[in-house]
Amino acid sequence: GCDVVSTLDVGMQDICEKALVDKLKEIDANVGVAVLMEVATGEVKAIVNMTRAGDGNYYEMRNNAISDMMEPGSTFKTASIMVALEDGKITPDTEVDTGNGVLMMHGRAMKDWNWRRGGYGRINVTRILEVSSNVGVSSIIDKYTEVIQQKLCRMD
Repeated sequence: GCDVVSTLDVGMQDICEKALVDKLKEIDANVGVAVLMEVATGEVKAIVNMTRAGDGNYYEMRNNAISDMMEPGSTFKTASIMVALEDGKITPDTEVDTGNGVLMMHGRAMKDWNWRRGGYGRINVTRILEVSSNVGVSSIIDKYTEVIQQKLCRMD
């Protein structure tokens, strides 16, 4: 058989777990996933999955990062923002009006997770990434679609 070699770093794993649990508590979320990858090598240094249990505490119950089938939305959010930043179309301080957290775009309602609470309103790019705002990133992508699409296609 073949050898399996883990690239996980216990220290980084602990840091990611604490950061994820702190953020889950802050935003009162039920489930969260964090994957830390060394960009130069592709090695996964930490992978954390936390789910809120009935007692209100967070536990690692299953590996959502590799077991759940879902759109890789947040992955593309980060890549899209990186392209717009790299091309000088935006800065971390560029503000975007996310309004009430709902934006009709191309016949589809883009919603932020807190749209029922009134959304985020006007926030900067740094905050857009912090809260993973669908409306904020969609607004940026829509404004710079051609440039972002060309760059993302070349990231292969």
